[in-house]
Amino acid sequence: MQHNLGDALREIKSYYNWAKRSKDKALIAKSAGDITHAKKEGKHAVIFGPQNSQFLEGTLDFLEIAYDYGVRVIQLTYNYRNSAGDGCSEKNQAGLSNYGFDLVEEMNKLGVLIDLSHTGDPSSMDAIEHSKDPVSFTHILPRANTPRELSDFAKWNNKYMFYGGWTDYALRRAKTDEQIKACAEKGGVIGITLFFAKKPGKSTLTDDILDQIDYTVDLVGAKHVDSDQT
Repeated sequence: MQHNLGDALREIKSYYNWAKRSKDKALIAKSAGDITHAKKEGKHAVIFGPQNSQFLEGTLDFLEIAYDYGVRVIQLTYNYRNSAGDGCSEKNQAGLSNYGFDLVEEMNKLGVLIDLSHTGDPSSMDAIEHSKDPVSFTHILPRANTPRELSDFAKWNNKYMFYGGWTDYALRRAKTDEQIKACAEKGGVIGITLFFAKKPGKSTLTDDILDQIDYTVDLVGAKHVDSDQT
């Protein structure tokens, strides 16, 4: 995950070089048609999706450059605060910045999917409400169904949370029912992740993942739910 445009584009170029060497196995997908084409040919479709918008350096014009290089998905934030808004690990959560709202609009214009998997609660809701297009939680768990070590002590709102190591991060990364429903109502898709589906020290089993998928399907319907491993 690069923090400036130059480094990000160099990394993207390296994947184009890899795709050329692996053309019998994979292709760079820039559209739904490319994904369909890859599937028909038995290839992997590779989609560029940076996990942090920080590489845009707070400059909207850089988004179009990234798009021209093939970027089709961007996470607004990754755990911590950047120019666009707050990540899930910020202690004092705020919503999107003015730049963040503008970035949402530009991503809509170009057709870049907004990913909110590591974005904080207020910033996530701001993005969902402001976006004209569907957004996505590409790899999350429902917070209400996330395993807790210290569930009696885990307290949540925009200002305070109990810090308990693994439990704290697992809960911060997970999304509330309100956010999941809002994402689905916008037409988005929720991807269920393998991480944190079980308490630490225990292996995640297929039943654990199915339990998370079932919970989310009951919440918003099957057409809005997928897995980050499919």
